Parts: sequence; C-alpha cells; structure tokens
Amino acid sequence: MQEQPCATLSEWRIYQIGKSGTSHLVGYCLEQDKWRRTTAITEFSLEDMTARTESGRKYALSGPPDHKQGRALGVWLAECQRTGIKSYRDVTDLLLMDVSSPDLRAWETNIARIRQHPDSIDPEAERRRAEIRRELEAHFAEHPEELDRLCAFLNPPNRKS
Repeated sequence: MQEQPCATLSEWRIYQIGKSGTSHLVGYCLEQDKWRRTTAITEFSLEDMTARTESGRKYALSGPPDHKQGRALGVWLAECQRTGIKSYRDVTDLLLMDVSSPDLRAWETNIARIRQHPDSIDPEAERRRAEIRRELEAHFAEHPEELDRLCAFLNPPNRKS
C-alpha cells in the first residue's frame, strides 16, 4: 500500500459479499494498467467519487460505472472462483441511488411525464405506464424497496396499481 497510497479506477463496479458482508470495488487501475479488486470499502464519498478501503488506500473513481455485464463482472467472477465466494450482489446502483444519479433522475422524469396524464381510459397512457413498470421491474429487481417507491410514484393520484 505504501507504494501506491492512491489509485484511480475506471470501468468500476461495487460488489457486496453475502447479504450484509463487505463491499469491494472492482475496476481497471489506470496507474498499474491492470484490473484489480480492492480490499473492503471502509468509506465512500458520492460527492468526491472516492472510496477508502481497509488497506488504507484511497481510490478515485473515474467515469461512470462499467455496465452490469461488463469486464468488471468477469474480473469479480474470477475472484469469486479463486477465493471461494459463493454469495454476492452488485450494489453499485444502490450506492449511487441519490438525487445526483442520472439513472434515477431519468426514471423519475419519465414517471412524472406519465403522471401528467392520469386518465386511466387513455390507452396510450396505460401502455406507457405498463412499459415503464416493466423497465423498472427489470432495472431495480435487486432493490425491491426502490422498486416499490418508484412504482408507487408511477401510479396517478387516487389510482391503485
């Protein structure tokens, strides 16, 4: 760690071991020109997009996270196999879920547009509601509490799902 007290990761994701275990960054280390998995994250700052790990190293996160089926996942799966990790989940989107999340803002913007047309006899509005609900269910499957909140927001006032 003393050789490299700070590192920059691109194409990164965050994985949690088990349901409430430690969380680790996986990403491409720009300084070392190789993929790496970090020790457990001890601090995470959305404001600065930095993380500090158990080793004391500070990581700057460069650019957006890798897509869910990207190379970071392949590195993580190889690490799981090498170390015997049987249970994990990708918590990247959950940790980034705040008002600055472009993903969440996009969903809420789309939902707000649907809510502007609450008339349930409008077949186009119903079609759009159903389409967005399917997309939400696929996107937030790992985060049921967020899915419930967004689906409730999707329903127009005085309308049950």
